[in-house]
Amino acid sequence: MRAVEDVRMTLNYILDSGCIKYGDMPAIGMAMQTPLTYDEFRDRVYALALQMMDEGVKKGDHIAILAENSHNWGTVYLASVRIGAIVVPILPDLPEGDVHHILNQMRVKFLFTTQRQVEKIYELNEKVLSPIITLDDFEAMPGILESRKFSDFLRAAETLLQGKEDDFPEFPEVSEDDLATILYTSGTSGYSKAVMLSHKNLTSDAYSASTLAEIAPGSVFLSILPISHTYEFTCSFLLPLVLGCRIAYAGKTPTPAILQRLCSHEKPHVIFAVPLVLEKIYKKRVLPKIEKSFFLTMLCKTRLGKKVIYKKIGRTLLEFFGGNLIFMGIGGAALNPDVEQFLVDSQFPYLIGYGLTEGSPLIAGGPLGDPSIVPCSTGKPIPGVE
Repeated sequence: MRAVEDVRMTLNYILDSGCIKYGDMPAIGMAMQTPLTYDEFRDRVYALALQMMDEGVKKGDHIAILAENSHNWGTVYLASVRIGAIVVPILPDLPEGDVHHILNQMRVKFLFTTQRQVEKIYELNEKVLSPIITLDDFEAMPGILESRKFSDFLRAAETLLQGKEDDFPEFPEVSEDDLATILYTSGTSGYSKAVMLSHKNLTSDAYSASTLAEIAPGSVFLSILPISHTYEFTCSFLLPLVLGCRIAYAGKTPTPAILQRLCSHEKPHVIFAVPLVLEKIYKKRVLPKIEKSFFLTMLCKTRLGKKVIYKKIGRTLLEFFGGNLIFMGIGGAALNPDVEQFLVDSQFPYLIGYGLTEGSPLIAGGPLGDPSIVPCSTGKPIPGVE
């Protein structure tokens, strides 16, 4: 991982500079499938951007994404900001009432969704509903909700791009202070609240995060949290693109069994998770092994015995995650102190961070290997945070 450079603080720059440095390297895709290279990813982004412009999208318009994680999600996001549009990511677990509230407020030009989410918008007023594109090519109910398949939309976009091969596509100028996204956080009372973030808010956070550990280009980030949340978006989407890494989307709810199968295939170097993921593995995979054995239980009551046993379990846990893990990032809630002490004793590589949506989101965390960071703390403020 490299130190922060003097760069243009726009999301468009992250993609363009990534293609210059890592063009033919794998960039993004679903886990256990062939990924797009950086150049292929950029071409799709450019094509979709041109298609949206051709269909009337202008700088400052709102584009909503109500969908689960996929490489298509990221393609739509970067295509939108390429032309200066503002992305409205909607958390896929939000209830129907919140979804209606957001779409009624935003009056979006396009809505990208999936079969699992489309039922939430059937009851919306026709005046609110914009052109709907299904990222998973699901056909909504004709006559009730008109939609288009993403594959058809992309095919038209690629045809439009081919007609401009001799000329570099012209897009509106986008500056670092331009609004990039309006995020709705899940509120504790009432409807979700909107947070506005600029290109600079997001990119500066990603570049600062790139100083927290050494990660080489070509490393694999396994994405298991909703990318519509700013935590996963910055740490598992923007950060790997900054570093020339590959993003692999789990595509399914990460139960321990599914996670183990994905990690065995992808052998990820970085995973960002919430405490619940590790706590489930600790309670279902680690504790039972110790509690079933009287010998291990007694051995763990001695300092030396506990050190030996936990170190061995730590190696097993690393193998569970594919054997290549540089670190697991943990955020979104407080980690159980017992679980964190186990991670320390087992020498499992982890980073705990703290953030909030308004902070894009990372504020503190790491750096990896810093002996001055004590357990149950959030780490040090990242570069640029006072």
